[in-house]
Amino acid sequence: GQTLENHLPPFHQLVNFPEYLPQKSPANVNQTDNENKHKHSSNSSIKNCVMCGIRCHFVGSIVTKSPAQDGNCNGSLAVADIASSAAGSAPSPPNAAINTTAFVIPRQNKGVCTSCDVKVWLVRDLNATIKWCKGCKNFRQWSAFGEKTRATKCAKCRDRQKEKYAAQKELLKMKR
Repeated sequence: GQTLENHLPPFHQLVNFPEYLPQKSPANVNQTDNENKHKHSSNSSIKNCVMCGIRCHFVGSIVTKSPAQDGNCNGSLAVADIASSAAGSAPSPPNAAINTTAFVIPRQNKGVCTSCDVKVWLVRDLNATIKWCKGCKNFRQWSAFGEKTRATKCAKCRDRQKEKYAAQKELLKMKR
């Protein structure tokens, strides 16, 4: 039988705030060029997270978290109705006047901040729990993370990483 993994909606349908997706996203194809310019011209180094809606710094390189970043992103919930945005009942974005958080949005995270990329999310319509995989760069079923439920990569990506590491190690051994 097919697993629910094959039936997860596309990324742009899983986010709470599709209006914060990048311009080229399928969720934003109906915006006019003028709306896009206005929306993204104010400060391109500050973006709102597509999951919690919090304003975060957008960075182009991989970042490491400081111990102060282990808490919740301004009290956002780790389990949320992420499918409601398609039904038109998305949560309200936080007040835009609030300053940015210590969390950042890495370029490779598709608009998901460093607080939300480690949380487990509930898709109520599917009764499914999902988590961001930093290897796939997409949401995966939480069960795809195997026994290491707090891992940042799903079991498939961890296995691929192990194979790649073993191959590199073998190559180095042969060069000696």
